[in-house]
Amino acid sequence: IVSNFISLPQSCLSQHPNDPQIHKRVLSLLSNLSYNNSQNQLLLCQKECISEVRESLSKFSYENGVLIAGLGLLINLSSTSTEGRQSIGEENLIPIIIKTIEEHKTDENIQEKACWALKNICHISTQNQLTAISNNSIEILKEILFNNKNNKND
Repeated sequence: IVSNFISLPQSCLSQHPNDPQIHKRVLSLLSNLSYNNSQNQLLLCQKECISEVRESLSKFSYENGVLIAGLGLLINLSSTSTEGRQSIGEENLIPIIIKTIEEHKTDENIQEKACWALKNICHISTQNQLTAISNNSIEILKEILFNNKNNKND
């Protein structure tokens, strides 16, 4: 059923390119479909779907709902699937995730989801690890950890 259904959300995103609510709902739907379902995860790891996620996260980087839904989907797609981690890395989502971490330093929910996604994506993938390092991830994460530690001590 899902294989026939996958094109519908993608179509919805392309028909409503400037509506963050549509993007949030579609990404949430895809996240739900991918949760603990390896067959659906493989279908969603197709280049077109990952590309749509990248476009949504880039375009609506200021929209918390879109970010939470998109990061949730990336967490699911990269949790157990080597194909998912590879597709996400190839579609250049790692710099977008790192930028999200950096731009949303005060939003713990986004921070948690972005760090979780980054951890999954870099798991046993040397190429993704190198991409994360080359995009200044270590320094950004150190800064966030230091700031959170200091804020909790206030």
